Formats: sequence, C-alpha cells, structure tokens
Amino acid sequence: MVRRASSPPGPRSGRPRPDSDDRRRVLDIPAEIARLGGAAKAIELLQAGATRRSIRRALRSGLTSRPRKGWYVLPATPTALRGAVRVGGRATCVTALAEIGVWVTDPDPLVHVAVHRSASQLRSVADSRTRQARMPDAIVHWRDIPKPREATPTRLLEPALAALLDARDCLSPEDLFASAESMRRLQLVTPEEWGAAIERMPRRLRHVLATAGDKSDSGLESLAVFRLRRRRLRVRQQVQIGVDRVDLLIGTRLVIELDGARFHDRHSDYRRDARLVAAGYVVLRFDYDQVRFEWASVLRAIASVVSRGQHVD
Repeated sequence: MVRRASSPPGPRSGRPRPDSDDRRRVLDIPAEIARLGGAAKAIELLQAGATRRSIRRALRSGLTSRPRKGWYVLPATPTALRGAVRVGGRATCVTALAEIGVWVTDPDPLVHVAVHRSASQLRSVADSRTRQARMPDAIVHWRDIPKPREATPTRLLEPALAALLDARDCLSPEDLFASAESMRRLQLVTPEEWGAAIERMPRRLRHVLATAGDKSDSGLESLAVFRLRRRRLRVRQQVQIGVDRVDLLIGTRLVIELDGARFHDRHSDYRRDARLVAAGYVVLRFDYDQVRFEWASVLRAIASVVSRGQHVD
C-alpha cells in the first residue's frame, strides 16, 4: 500500500491564530475615556471595541487608572473628581464649583459628592476597599438625582446651579453670595434659571441671593459688596469714571479699589488713583488680606469718610 505524502501546509494554515485583540478594531482607550467625559465604565469601553485584555494593558501601562471597580479614568482627571467616582457619585457643592471655575472663598479639602438616595456601597476616597461609613472622608449630599451613567462631558460634575443649591448647606450667606455672583458673571446660569433657583432656597437666603448680580470682577469684590450692603451703604460696582473703571463707588465720591491675589500693575494703579483724586474723588485701596482677615479696619476707614460726608457731592 502506497502512502500519500502529506500535502504541505497551505498559505493560511501556518499562521498563528489571531487573538481577540487582533480580530477586533483597535480602540484608543484614553481617547475613548476622554470622549465619554473623562471617566468610563468597563462595559462602555467593551461596547466601543476594547477587549478586557486591552483594558488591563492600558491600566498596567498607566494610561488609565481604576478609582472604583468597573470605572476607569485618565491620569489627568482631577484628584477631586477621581475621589467622587471612587465614593460612587458626582462632584457637587464647593468641589464642583471650584472645578468649574466659580469663586469659592475657602475650598474644602474634603470632596463633596452627590449621590442618589438609593445608592449603596459608597467607598472611602482614600481606599476603594473600605466603605464610606467606616472611613467617612467625603461630604455626601443625598439627592434625587440620576445615577452618574450619562456619557457627557460633565458626567463627573453636577451642573453649576445644582452644585450651588447643594452649597446652601455648607457655605455662609456671604460666601454663597460670592459664589452666586461668580457663577452669574461666568454666565453659567440664565436670569430665568437664577430666578427659579432663588425660589428653591431657604427663606433666610432668598433676600440675600436676590441681590446677587453679574458685575463683580472677583469674589473679593462680592464679599466687600455683601458686607457693605449689610451696613446699608449704597454701593455701585464697576463704575466708569472718565477713562477709568473703578471697582466700587459709595455714594457719588468714595471710590473703593480692591487688589486681589492676582498680579496688579502698581504704577498704573497709582496713576489712576491720582487722576481720580484730581477729579475730586476720595480713593481707598485695600488688598486681599485686608478684606478677608482685617475687615474691621477696612470698615473703620470707609465709615470715617462717610461720617464726614466726603462720599457725596
């Protein structure tokens, strides 16, 4: 019996069998996480074309991190937002306001997190293996909000107005006022939305926030305005006087200039003060530390000018 020689392997039979990564579309996992708003669930990455192997590879290589089981974020994701994901919700209150760019007078080192009232298994910011109840290192705001599943650019953050509403329980009236004016200045809320939001505030805050406008150039200015109005002084903001725009004008002649933490051109400031004094105005200039921590001395200086009637024509 003549045996047939086995036929040589065909052109395809000698190739290694491709694994699942090769058979599927190669997915740029960091780009997909960025597209999904800076955080993604494993199921979302798998549905977009990733494989479990490629997800593990991205994690090992440092392209992503996993703050909570089933969730992946980018290395550039802010620490506070990673903390909110780890707890099990979205950043809110002063945490969200600061991330959005709204003035927060005294940022809280603790992460403020909004979670649905039915949420469970909240985790510690410091350790995803530990329940938040055993290691309370976040401020949890329990609310009737959707769970953080919508793939939007702000999926890790509560909207500015919702965050401000949460802040009513954490901020003093004047600090809430300063954040509200900053939010309005940044046009993060429409006048109609703002009017509706005031109605949702506690009665003790409605009158205070009804006067919050959109003219303050800084949170420092808002704090000064809030305090001066409580003294029943007539204050106008960002007033144009000739070629100069001044921060505050009390009455018709008292100019208040506030130098915040940002850089100031001192020489330009001195020239402007000289022009205003030459035009008959009284000019008082205060810096950040004076407004924040030495307000009594600021108020004494302003009151002395007002008591002499130098603030009016």
